Amino acid sequence: MSFSFSKLRGAGWALGLIILVSIALFTWFQVYISGRFIAKDYVVPVLALGFAWGAMGLFARQHWFGLTRLWALLVALLVASSCVLFEYYFRFEIHLSLYDIGALMQTNLHEATGYVREFMLSPFSVASFVVVLVMVLAGAELMVYQVKHAGDKELASDKSASDQQAPASDKTASAWQGQGHLFARLSGRGRRYAASVGLALCLVGTVICCLEMTAVKYSLRFMDEVNRSLSYIASVKPIESIVVPAHKEQQGELYVLVIGESQNRDYMGLYHGAFATTPQLEAALQPENSVLFTQAYACFPHTVQALAYALSNQLISQVQSANIADIVNQDFIPLSAVLKGAQVHSFWLSNQNAQGIYDIDTTMLARTFDGAKFMTQSEFEHAKFDGVLLPEFQQVLKELDPQRNNVIIVHMMGTHGLYHDRYPKEYAKFQPELLTSGQVGALAREHAPELSFYLNATYYNDYVLSELIAAARAHPSFMGLLFFSDHADQLPYGHNFATMRHGMTHIPMFFTFSPQYEQRYGDKVAQLRARSSEFFINDRIFDFFLDLADIKSASYRPELSLASTEFKPLNAADAVLPEGKSIWQDPSLQVWRQWPRLGANLAILRCNSDQKMAQVASLGVDQVEVDLAYDDASGLCLNHDQCEVGDLTLAAFLAQHRLSLTRLWLDLKESAADKGERLLAELEALDAQYDLKSLVVVESSDPKLLKILSVAGWQVSLRLSDELWEESAAGDAKVVGRELQSLINDYDLTALSCDSIHFAAIQSILQERNLLPALKLYVRAPEVDLSRSDIAAQIAPYQQAAMVLVPFESYFDY
Repeated sequence: MSFSFSKLRGAGWALGLIILVSIALFTWFQVYISGRFIAKDYVVPVLALGFAWGAMGLFARQHWFGLTRLWALLVALLVASSCVLFEYYFRFEIHLSLYDIGALMQTNLHEATGYVREFMLSPFSVASFVVVLVMVLAGAELMVYQVKHAGDKELASDKSASDQQAPASDKTASAWQGQGHLFARLSGRGRRYAASVGLALCLVGTVICCLEMTAVKYSLRFMDEVNRSLSYIASVKPIESIVVPAHKEQQGELYVLVIGESQNRDYMGLYHGAFATTPQLEAALQPENSVLFTQAYACFPHTVQALAYALSNQLISQVQSANIADIVNQDFIPLSAVLKGAQVHSFWLSNQNAQGIYDIDTTMLARTFDGAKFMTQSEFEHAKFDGVLLPEFQQVLKELDPQRNNVIIVHMMGTHGLYHDRYPKEYAKFQPELLTSGQVGALAREHAPELSFYLNATYYNDYVLSELIAAARAHPSFMGLLFFSDHADQLPYGHNFATMRHGMTHIPMFFTFSPQYEQRYGDKVAQLRARSSEFFINDRIFDFFLDLADIKSASYRPELSLASTEFKPLNAADAVLPEGKSIWQDPSLQVWRQWPRLGANLAILRCNSDQKMAQVASLGVDQVEVDLAYDDASGLCLNHDQCEVGDLTLAAFLAQHRLSLTRLWLDLKESAADKGERLLAELEALDAQYDLKSLVVVESSDPKLLKILSVAGWQVSLRLSDELWEESAAGDAKVVGRELQSLINDYDLTALSCDSIHFAAIQSILQERNLLPALKLYVRAPEVDLSRSDIAAQIAPYQQAAMVLVPFESYFDY
């Protein structure tokens, strides 16, 4: 009997541990997915799983062992599904918001299951799924075991006590029953009835708590908002019936509007040549027939909201909402309404899905045009490659009446995830093993497969886009084609509003036109060429496209069109998104805007990859710093610590980027400190090839190495360490001054460099010793935030510095 009791006690401890572990796992997964880390996000999952385990225990107590095991399976699946979601959000550092849930629910069901398959088959998901499943089912078996071995004794004890009290109980029950009181039913049915009531409460509590979890609550809220918006549109203002008075003088003109999907200009060779992803577009878009816009941005990182703004008169900075019911309000005018008013025939051709898991508002918008065709009709159908649009586009062109005005809108699938589903195998040009850290930075370590898929999708998109352009140009009434993407993806994060990164708004945009267009609308072309680098947000496409097509309407606002002489440059107020997010705070935008005005003493830190250098060069930056390590086999390589396989050599870096640079800062790391003569020989050879001595400042913390380089004619700077300041009598200015004077005299130093925290003190010491301005002082300023509009004010304290090195966050960092 004691052995049996010890087994029961052990089973009880094991069951308690399983319950605690499962609740802890489930709570952490749910909290992480929500991304909020507030009290409610902890309490609700605890209650949900606590009620669920309580229900399981009461099932077992009632000897409903089959239901116990079935309920355990449901609980296991609930926790295991959280494991899969956790990996998805952990891998992409994405958390939930209402808008992101909406995007998921509007995804084609086949596409959605593709995501599930990808993450369910990952090692973490498989392992966690199995562990959770086994753990919860084991907990159920422990409950069954306890009831079977301890329950009989307890029931026997209960029965004995019940028999002894039967007369009094019967009398009491009879008395209560005579009065029809609730307690009569309780006393008559005993503990089994109480257990049933408890079971019902546990089941209801589980459901209520699950409904309060972030993912479920957002899903229900999204469905409610879509229903309200669709009801409003259907009953109050059916947008397909809106016609706005408009006029177009010329006849027989064809315009094409191509909408890309998830395309990021930073991965397109069209914008900078480091990725050879767009060779056909580069050939097709020549200066005499095209304008490439370098600073175009998406107004939102999801398709439905981005296109609801882009293809209507609504501006996100004014509406300040991503809810379609707020966007489609009483002032809403779709592009189709103006085209109808101007008697321009319009047709929507789409490779996006016409039907999502729940509903899709883009389809509603598409069907406001005169005609619409979707390549994917069913929510269960696999999305086709964008190449299927080409014959359909040709057919639409053939059916056009060339004597009237026509507009064709083409909505592509582009580079939307899953990336490897966006291109045929023959377009797999980029292979993950060929993507090195020296080329793409830290992305090569963990995300090379995703990056290669995205680049291949971009490469295939280049083919489809160039074929669309060629087909449009061949039509006798073709005038112009405007291309823009709804939003971008930023690897490895995809696109998501809850944790939006600025790269998700970096969209490509261009306009290509016929000779007839320039003859007829030369003033518009002149405006476009002058504004090709103007900051532009795609919620202004409505006005921009109407201007390009020369459609006159009271709803057209010339100050919003790049083609108008009345265009008003955008500012911070125009770039405000819901929840206080802002495009204006993009470091790329602010560097582009401010860099030319900041003077010649500013450089970007750690441009240790091909792509980061290409990215900053595309923003107008021509002064950078690189970290150099030394390896006997590869020589000087760009790495902050030690040379590794795949690093970019200094020779390869110069071969690619020398012409983009006016100043190059070489930060020699410890691995180069004892390589004096060999290092000098390599630098001399590179100088003979690239004329480096007029360009380069070599920095090191080793004064002996710097003297060797200085004697050979190189500009050098001694990097002052924090230890120097700390060890010199705890920062005593006189001690530090003597130490600096000794270093300068012993090694004939002409320049020093330090971190910004010591700049003021060192500058003061050098001034007291009359070493400035003969001695140059360089400074690293990691606190400078390039996302702000006051970069000049931030670097103002370092006006006396010969060079200020500042950080620039890039997804190609290394």
